[in-house]
Amino acid sequence: MRADGFRIGLVSDCSSELCEAWPTTPYAPRIDVPVFSWREQCRKPDQRLYAAVAERLRVPAAECWYVGDGGSREHDGARRAGMRPVLVTNAAYPEAGPLRTDPDAYRPDAVIDDLAELPALLSVVV
Repeated sequence: MRADGFRIGLVSDCSSELCEAWPTTPYAPRIDVPVFSWREQCRKPDQRLYAAVAERLRVPAAECWYVGDGGSREHDGARRAGMRPVLVTNAAYPEAGPLRTDPDAYRPDAVIDDLAELPALLSVVV
């Protein structure tokens, strides 16, 4: 995705432990802008999280694709922030569904079963 010019942000509801450990995780080098609820003192779907990631990426919200599994009402929050939400169903992992907290009643038009499908979706829509 980066090779195609995309910048990658992260919005995560988390505790202080993830914030502290983040730089040592294998994911940190892959994310341009992480935004953590613990640091921002609010949780999804609070608009401040979406505004923070867009601003720090230096990308207008309308040009941001928000990709997630739908927990914490995140897609509705992204839609209200002006972003384009994409639902990842994680169809290969049906046991993950019950682990989602506060599921989102809003269902985005863009739906993929696995993150590996995202580049193809973006190449069609962009």
